[in-house]
Amino acid sequence: MYFERYKRRILLDIEFLYAKYDKVSIEKRDDDNQIIEVYVGKQKYTFILYKNKYPFCAPGIFIGEKNIPYKKYISIPKKFQYICLYCNTYVNPKNWNLNVSLVDIIRQIENVGRVKRDILLHYLCDKITKKHNLCNDIFIHICTFIFPVLYNETECAII
Repeated sequence: MYFERYKRRILLDIEFLYAKYDKVSIEKRDDDNQIIEVYVGKQKYTFILYKNKYPFCAPGIFIGEKNIPYKKYISIPKKFQYICLYCNTYVNPKNWNLNVSLVDIIRQIENVGRVKRDILLHYLCDKITKKHNLCNDIFIHICTFIFPVLYNETECAII
């Protein structure tokens, strides 16, 4: 009975993937784990659906052609230890939910990737302004150019 539910869930996830993305490939391993590769543009996402765990546990997720583990992909430098990008993701065991689909996970990976990029760009802007002793106004102009939605030109902090 469990195996039938497992198969139905995988088929439902695959159906969602085919409806949303052009390039999806599926491979079944000897140990009955399902490997699903999804290409979104040039980015590759690999999901390993473990037979006796999925959907009760999050799938294994690897990103890119080099198959970088998801947790490593979203990690940021130690300077930002106060920020945990992984803590609020679906794949964190504390947040995993049976209703989360692979499409939901891909969307979240893309959003977390944008947040990571913005954090690093903000850090670099700050580092450049401090290195060259630029005034705060120049820092705000740089950040307004890079992050037009986050910054208001008249304020000194993130809105």
